Amino acid sequence: MTDKLRTVLVDDLSVETTDAGAQVIDKLQKDVADAQTKLSKAETAHKKALDAKDKDLAKKEAEIEDLKKKVLDDKALDVRGQDRASLVTKAKKIAVDVMTEGVSDHDIRKAVVVAKRGEDAVKDKPRSTSTRLST
Repeated sequence: MTDKLRTVLVDDLSVETTDAGAQVIDKLQKDVADAQTKLSKAETAHKKALDAKDKDLAKKEAEIEDLKKKVLDDKALDVRGQDRASLVTKAKKIAVDVMTEGVSDHDIRKAVVVAKRGEDAVKDKPRSTSTRLST
């Protein structure tokens, strides 16, 4: 049984083989091409996912840096404590019964105004950014 030989090109090399061998080589070459396509698509998807994670990580790092800037250092903490103590002292001088524990500075100021001038004095007023409470 003499099979007729065919010449098939494999990686720029000429190979003589039977028809059955040529079919196998063709199938394997198609499988390799399909695998290369799948690999390329997977690499592209992986790169996209990594880029998205890098962007998310950069955003979180920026947020952390921003939060670090908002943390009070010892000096700023001392100043904040002194300002708060001063506010509470002045508030207690103006309105003895004003509640100051667990209350924001703004709410302390508002309570003092309400105690001295009534609810109408603060009604429909925008929130003040002032940190002063004069005696």
